[in-house]
Amino acid sequence: VAELLSLGAFYGFSVEIMGSEIVICAPQAPLGDDGDGDADPIGPTPGRYAEIWSQIGTGWERATRLAPTNPVTGGGEEIGTSVAFASDGWVFLGAPAAGGTSSGHVFGFRNFGGGWVLMETLQAFDSTQGHRFGTQIAVSGDTMVVGAERAPAGLNAGPVGSVYTFDRSAGGGDWIAGGRTVSSTPDTNGYADSLAMTGDLMVVGEPRADATRGFAHVYNRADDGSWTLMDSIRPVGTVSGNAIGSNVATDGEWIFYSAPEV
Repeated sequence: VAELLSLGAFYGFSVEIMGSEIVICAPQAPLGDDGDGDADPIGPTPGRYAEIWSQIGTGWERATRLAPTNPVTGGGEEIGTSVAFASDGWVFLGAPAAGGTSSGHVFGFRNFGGGWVLMETLQAFDSTQGHRFGTQIAVSGDTMVVGAERAPAGLNAGPVGSVYTFDRSAGGGDWIAGGRTVSSTPDTNGYADSLAMTGDLMVVGEPRADATRGFAHVYNRADDGSWTLMDSIRPVGTVSGNAIGSNVATDGEWIFYSAPEV
């Protein structure tokens, strides 16, 4: 259970495991006592933390809490809406309501052996109000993809959703922004409501497309780093409201998608 119990914190909303560590997020936790002995403001604004647990023998112990929110001026960022580990001691927390206007950030922490340090604050290169960058994160090797569920399709266009690609630098200490992938059927928002990646294969769910029939879009990464749409899949006989692609997963060979309204 959470160290800081609070009603409506959504503790466990997103969870990720790598090796002997688990990260558990509470994206709606209220600001309040952070346990450090200092007086902190207590308010209803949701925000804001993730806990790292480490395996000790046959059990699990809470190692630390990651809370990049400023305890005085912050709150409401929805930190931990999405989460992903990367190799070499990285963990990334999506905060789609960060930026003051819900443009969204992804916070990257790195463990150098003596504790977790905030190293990266990533955002979309074309960030706008209400973008909600960070709603989904997937990492494979030296590549990370981030979903922004309400990114506009173009100038003066409505919210559709986008996927942004980041690649780890040669030295491993930075994540460099690459391109942006958008829906091939941008008739509604919801592209990248779900997201999965293994190697050069990426699957993007768009459950609200085509009168909420939905799609699972399958991409392959080209040598130049761009993503090529290979197929947009759903079962024969899909009807309005099926919401294909509400969740997606892949191991590089198999692709799975859910349809909760079938």
